Parts: sequence; C-alpha cells; structure tokens
Amino acid sequence: MKLAANLLLEVFWQALGESLLLIDPSAMDVARAIDLLADSNIGAAILRTRASEITASMNGGHSGAAAFDVDTMRKDLRYMAQEANAHGSALPLANRTLECFDRASYEGGGGVDSVAYPAYWIARQQAVANGRPRHAANGIQKGT
Repeated sequence: MKLAANLLLEVFWQALGESLLLIDPSAMDVARAIDLLADSNIGAAILRTRASEITASMNGGHSGAAAFDVDTMRKDLRYMAQEANAHGSALPLANRTLECFDRASYEGGGGVDSVAYPAYWIARQQAVANGRPRHAANGIQKGT
C-alpha cells in the first residue's frame, strides 16, 4: 500500500511542476496559483498542507529540510517498476517520472525536496529555453 500511495505522490510532484509551468506563476501570485489548484477538481490535500513550502521554493526561498528528496523518490519508483514487472505489468507514467527524476539527480538535484522539485523543474525548463546549461537550475535551494 505504501508504494501505491507514494506512486501517486511522486507523480504528483512532476505533474505540479508541469501545471505551474503551464499557468506561468511568474505572471500570477504563486500562493494564489497554488490556492486555485487546491480548490480545483484535483483537490489534493498536499497542496493545502505544504502550500507555504511550495510557494517559498517557487519564490526562490528555502522549503525547509528535505523530508522526501528526488533520490528517495527515484529509489521508490525503481522498486515500483520492479514490482510491476514481477507481476507482468508496466507503469509507464511512473517510468517517465523516474526519467525526469534521474535527469534531475544527474544534474545535481538529487537532494532537492519533493516540495521544491516543481520549482527546480520549472527553473530547469526555463534555463533550457533560454539557452543556458541544463544544470543552471541547480540554483534552487536543496533541503539540508
């Protein structure tokens, strides 16, 4: 059951980064964007409970000590894939999320906490779009 719950949560962090990039939180108050998403049909409780930490990281601040970092999520996702394979199944969304987290770790973001990951991912996407090196997103503060 823990793996099933973590699968939803780990894919959520990647999806949150992508949804925030789509709505361009720089054009809107980040806290307001998080609040609107929390009130949407997704209704993810994690948005309410971790809103201040997500907002802080999106605004370039420190999200606090890493409780659930990218490298830990990578370990979980690998184990989930192994479990699915052992049962003759596949987890394509989990595998794609793992690819994103592997890239972040390879580029120095393995210690980035899950709540700071959306900001890290957005900074990485913006760096690539602006022709800067991919590791330019490493300016996002990592949990200590």
